[in-house]
This record gives sequence, C-alpha cells and structure tokens, in this order.
Amino acid sequence: MALLDFLFGKPAPPPAAPDYAAAAKETAAGNQEAQTRADFANRPTINTPFGQESWSQAAGVDPATGKPVTQWTQNTTLTPDMQEALDAQQGIDMGKSNLALGSMDRLNESYAKPFDWGGMPERAGSLMGGVGDESRKRVEQGMMDRLRPEQQYQQQALETSLANKGITAGSEAAKRAQQQQGDQFSRDQYNALMAGGQEQMNQFNMALQGSNFQNQNRQQAVAEQTQQRAMPLNEMNAILTGTQVAMPNMPNFNTSQAVQGPNLLGAAQQQYGSAMNSYNAGQQQSAGNTQALGSVASMASMAF
Repeated sequence: MALLDFLFGKPAPPPAAPDYAAAAKETAAGNQEAQTRADFANRPTINTPFGQESWSQAAGVDPATGKPVTQWTQNTTLTPDMQEALDAQQGIDMGKSNLALGSMDRLNESYAKPFDWGGMPERAGSLMGGVGDESRKRVEQGMMDRLRPEQQYQQQALETSLANKGITAGSEAAKRAQQQQGDQFSRDQYNALMAGGQEQMNQFNMALQGSNFQNQNRQQAVAEQTQQRAMPLNEMNAILTGTQVAMPNMPNFNTSQAVQGPNLLGAAQQQYGSAMNSYNAGQQQSAGNTQALGSVASMASMAF
C-alpha cells in the first residue's frame, strides 16, 4: 500500500453533498419575492369617467400557517354624480320593496278566499233532440188548417166544373182531373211540412246561440274572477320590476405574469452531480492503474 501511495498518491475523497435544505429555502424565497413583485404590478389604480378602482394592502397573518402575509383590499369609488344616481336608485328600490311588502296583506286576503264557483252563471247543457218540435207542429198545423177550407172549395169547384162539362165521375177524364188536383194538394201539404221544418231549424239555431252566449258569459265571469284574485300579485310584480343602475365595469389591463426566482436547488443538484461524475471518473482511472501495476508485478515475479 505504501508503494501504491508512493506511485499514485492517496485517493481523493468524494465531494461533499450540498445543503439541499438551504438551497430549497433560498429558491422558495426567490419565488416568493418574484410573486410579490407580480402582485404589486397586477394591482394598478384604474381611473374612468364613472369612478376609480384602487387597491390597498395591510400586514396580516395566515390563519393556516401563522406566518405573516399581505392582505389586499379592492376599492371601487364612484364619481359624485354616479354615486348620487346609485343612491337615488337604491332609494327607489327600497320604496318599491316597502310598497310591495305592504301589498302582501291584500295578496294573502285575495288568495285566502276560495274560488266562488257558486256565483258563476250556469253552464249551458247540450241541445238534445226535440228542440223546436212545438213550433214546428204549430206552423204545420196552422198552414194545414188554412189549406183545408181552400182545398175543400177547390174540390167542390172541380166536381161542379166536370159536371157542367158532361164529364161523368169515374171516367178517365175525371180521374186525370182528380189526380192533378190531388198532386197540387200534396205539394201544398209538403210545403207546409217544409215550413214547419224550417221553423224548427230556426228555433234550434236560436237555442244554440243562447247556449253559446251562456257559456261565453260563464267563461268571462271565471276570467274576471281569476284576474281579480291575481291582481294584487300582478301589481306587486309590476312594482318590483324595473331597470336598475348597474355598477360600472372597469376596463381590463394586461396583467403582469409572475416570474420564478433563481432555481438554486436545481443548480446545487447539477453542481453536485458534476462533481460526483468527476470523482467517479478518477476512481475508475485509479482502479485501472492499480490493475496495470498488479500485472507488471506479476510478470516481474515470474521472471525472477
């Protein structure tokens, strides 16, 4: 070993490991400093025709960690005219809210009473068969009563005319004349029936119109009572509905991006890695020299 130390010197010790904890703390401190600068850069005071937006800060304590932190407060200040308009609108809204609140008694009273179906007009029933029968019969009977004496007179006049002409009863000529007169009588009776049917149709249409009017009258009464019950609610909604003065929107700006501080922890790791690589290379070279010296010594021993 003394000969090896004499020939190659003592092996170098490995490099000492860096203080990673200290490097990590310094890196974190650098990042926090960069973030603090970015925070201040991203909180400018903005002035507009509507007002101003500003920031204020104060020292605080993080309740989770107990460490000191900076507490930021965003402040929006309106111009005197905008503030006056906002105060006036809020006063109007408050007045409308109080007015709507006062109408709750009428609203409760209106909906507390049940819907009065008993006061509604009766619903008309469906029209059944037989509507206008009496009118039809009356018209038919009246027309038939008026035709009967006239038909009797025409019958007697026909018989007298046939006798005066020498046409005997039961002859062909008499039968034709009687047939023609009977056809006329049938047409008269048919016309009477048609008049009766028309009268019945008129009566049905009148009854139908009356039924429709009754139903429409009922629907109108239901709609009016429904509107009356809902009127307090509609009035309250109308009171509460309205435009409001909105807070002005402050313009956006290009925010400053946070820049990371120097990566001291990474630099320490790289530096230590480089030193270890150099040390390992030296160790490999020393091991090679030792192996070569051993080979020379073995050959000298054999030659001796």
